[in-house]
Amino acid sequence: AVPKPTGVYRIICLGDEATLAPGIQEQETFCNRLQQLLQDRTPLKVEVLNAGVPGYCPLLSYLQVRHSRLALQPDLLVKGGDYAIEEIVGAEEVRANGGEVHIVKLVQGQSTTAIIGRSAS
Repeated sequence: AVPKPTGVYRIICLGDEATLAPGIQEQETFCNRLQQLLQDRTPLKVEVLNAGVPGYCPLLSYLQVRHSRLALQPDLLVKGGDYAIEEIVGAEEVRANGGEVHIVKLVQGQSTTAIIGRSAS
């Protein structure tokens, strides 16, 4: 893997199709909008990487994180849901390298899946 350049704050967003957002233009995805929002607030170069998995296959997500995503040296790992940090693949490694793990709590009626579904109707 290519080492992360100095001055870069790298975030990896884990999730399913709602994170991947295959039916949405790239500039409208959660990951892209998060990058734009944060970039306006810091002198660091912010990179938000979309690691959404179609159909959220836990095995595929596990393999991607273990075999390629951790090599990207994230400063922050983000996962939506009602997980415990210990249940998130890669959390232990990210924290051991000085990074953070953040769980975005689900809000009834405000999930990205529901919002996408309403906007598609």
